[in-house]
Formats: sequence, structure tokens, C-alpha cells
Amino acid sequence: MRDVFIAGVGQTPVTKDHRTRGRYLGAAAVQAALADARLEPKRVGALYVGNMLSGILANQQQLGALIADYAGLAGIEALAVEAACASGGAALRVAYQAVAGGIYDAVVVCGVERMTHVERDSVTRALATAADWEIEGVCGESFLSLNATLMREYMRKHGIAAERFAPFPIAAHAHALTNPHALLHKPLDVDTYLASRIVTDPIRLFDVSPICNGAAALVLVAPHVAAERNSGPRVRIAGSSRQRRSRSRGGRTRSTSPRSRHRHAKPCARLESTMATSTFSSSTMHTRS
Repeated sequence: MRDVFIAGVGQTPVTKDHRTRGRYLGAAAVQAALADARLEPKRVGALYVGNMLSGILANQQQLGALIADYAGLAGIEALAVEAACASGGAALRVAYQAVAGGIYDAVVVCGVERMTHVERDSVTRALATAADWEIEGVCGESFLSLNATLMREYMRKHGIAAERFAPFPIAAHAHALTNPHALLHKPLDVDTYLASRIVTDPIRLFDVSPICNGAAALVLVAPHVAAERNSGPRVRIAGSSRQRRSRSRGGRTRSTSPRSRHRHAKPCARLESTMATSTFSSSTMHTRS
């Protein structure tokens, strides 16, 4: 396995404007990432697209090939990856493996969702398909109700108070203030978080992601391609791992234990222990600049 570098990034504004279709959002993010990487499209070996809802909400599958055509990458390997809300991270892992394993020297990974062109109830039902529909969805369970069950169990098992969850949305809002493409540009503090309304007990308003549209893309390259860059940052991906939890509610409740959360972090932790520079991390990747 060889090192993999992030050579370019691209992002569209995250909005509630439903007029731009998913293929155009994805293509714009891919083209922006390639421009940032200063990489010619002919050098790209594959495109991996993370998406959850297009087939249900837009009656459009095959986003990999579709976005490749609209981004000027026709003819390359292109496929879509679906892993519910982790679809973007899953596509990134597939792209990482393709470069690390020597299959390609340069690939693009894109995550895209478009959700505001349909009624909110349709989005709620579509999101619920990531659970076990025959057992939970048909009974009226939604992402909110299922996550509320997990949150209540976690709070009960570990004696966690509501304010302990505040750092997550506070950090997200702080990062958004520095990103011109973010949907929300407003600071958040603990008092405001605790004063926000309960959506589904114990989930508060600021625990919930808004329904919106947008796309982002990364260019991943092999070491010799990264070395061609005379300027700009080079970010090396130091480790990658994934964990799959049970589809049953009982299995998901058991996944709140520290042991299940720490299991998937060990491979990345071992890789990170060999490095001492600043870190940037996501849910599936640990990187070093």
C-alpha cells in the first residue's frame, strides 16, 4: 500500500434552492476540485460518487456515470456508493483504496445530495429507508425517532447530561463561520443550544441537520503525482477504517458501548502514532499535512 494525498478540493454552496439538479451540483464540485489540484481531466482514472437519496427523490440512479459525463470525465470508471448518511465517507474510502492499492494514480471522489425539491414528508420517508424498513419504517419510525432512542439510551447508560452534546453543533457552527459555502453563518453557544426547542426528546433543534442541497469533491493522488505540485498544501491520508453497526434496533443500542466505538479507531490510531504533525480528520479518514 502506498501513500495517498489530497491534491485538490471543490465545494458548491450549500443552499435550499431546488432549481439546480444533482448532476450539475456534482459536476461543479468535481471541476472545482480538479482546478484546485491543477490536474488535467485526462489524468483521472476513476470517479466515485457518494449519494443516498437520488434514486428515491429524483428517480435518478447511476450518478457516477452521469456526473462523470457532465464533468468532462466521460469514459473513465465511474460508480456510485451508498451508505446512508456516510455515503460521502464511504466513497472517499473506496477512492483511497484505489490509489493506495496502485490501481489508479489519480481519482476524484464526490459527495452530493439534493433534497429540497420534494415535500418534507417525502424526505423523512426516504431517510427512514436507511433503517430496517420492514421492521421500523412501516411502523412510522423516522431517522429522528430512531436517533432519539439511541441518544436516550446513551444518556441513560453513561449518565450524560444534555449540555454534553453541545460541543458538536457549536463546533459545526464555528467551522461554518469560516466557510463561505456553508448554509448557516451564525455563532452558537451552550446557552443558546440548551434554550432551543426539543424536536424529538432528547434531540434539540441544533442537533438536527437541515434539509438542503450541495456537493463537495476531493482529488486523491499517488505520491509521484503529489510531488509534481510546486506550491500549495499537500495533505497525506494517514489511515482509513470503517465500522458497520447492526440494522436491528437492539444492535444499534449495543453500539453505544465504548468498546464498539473504539474498535474501528484502533487501525487509524496505530498509523497516527508514527506522525507528529497537525491533523485534519473526518469520520473515515485521518490525514496529515
